[in-house]
Amino acid sequence: MGSMDKINEVYIASINRKISIGEFKNKCYKVGHAYQINPHYFHKCVGYDKGYFPIVETILFLDKVNEGNIQLIFYPGDISHAIPSLDFVNAVMSGKIKEIPVSKYEMLYNKLSKYSSELAEMAEEI
Repeated sequence: MGSMDKINEVYIASINRKISIGEFKNKCYKVGHAYQINPHYFHKCVGYDKGYFPIVETILFLDKVNEGNIQLIFYPGDISHAIPSLDFVNAVMSGKIKEIPVSKYEMLYNKLSKYSSELAEMAEEI
């Protein structure tokens, strides 16, 4: 009674209908897959904590914050930045969040890592 195992369908507001649990799980974070949350915010699922909570790497580019400050943020693997599964599935099914090729995510990650290393070296030389 009330067990999640007995639920066969989940209502998805973005498409105004129920979908099967299998389809719901297929739309959730998948390990090794990358997602564009918005034009400047990216996630890559790197695993699950306790088999339930997605762990995501997060890359965030903020431009023109506080009158032009630029921020490049990378979280290497954090549960707190994962979007709750129902919200995530709603956003995926509405097209707000899209899965992207991992190679594109890795390209952003590699450039961010390179620039971070270069900036760290410059800062140490000051």
